[in-house]
Amino acid sequence: MLVAELGATSLAAGISDLSADLLVQHEETFDISEGPDKALERLGEVLEVLIEQSGVARASLWGVGLGVPGPVEFSTGRSISPPIMPGWHNYPIRQHLVQRFGLPVWVDNDVNLMALGELRSGRARGEQNVVYVKIALVSAPASSARASFTEGLRVAPGTSATWKCARVPRWSAAVANAAA
Repeated sequence: MLVAELGATSLAAGISDLSADLLVQHEETFDISEGPDKALERLGEVLEVLIEQSGVARASLWGVGLGVPGPVEFSTGRSISPPIMPGWHNYPIRQHLVQRFGLPVWVDNDVNLMALGELRSGRARGEQNVVYVKIALVSAPASSARASFTEGLRVAPGTSATWKCARVPRWSAAVANAAA
């Protein structure tokens, strides 16, 4: 699996096996506000280098999993009115990556993927009800109720709670989601 996360200020990518173990990985500083063409071109270049470095045969790759820091219409793989991603509204992210790699592509909000990653292979494995909150430039929660993933949970400004936290690589959920 080719896996990646485009953050507000970084780009992370890797190749994982179907157990969500990373074979190779790369992370660099990148400004998402530079737009989708530049971001996806750079992501493509990084993934091509990782394929070469890993020695994984292209024919054995199953797909691409990508998390982005904004709302995504999952069924189309398009970013929808992302607040920190100028130029990304309604951009065909999935289509761009399918054309580049010729593989199935899954695109979702990074927080949704992180929550799913925790449910599939992290500290929340086996739990029925989970709330996952990413604290970043724009904080966004996701939740899982009764092991059924729910996205877009809204929390009022100033709301506080006590959370059990674990240090998890920021983009590891993309790996877990892609492997799932």
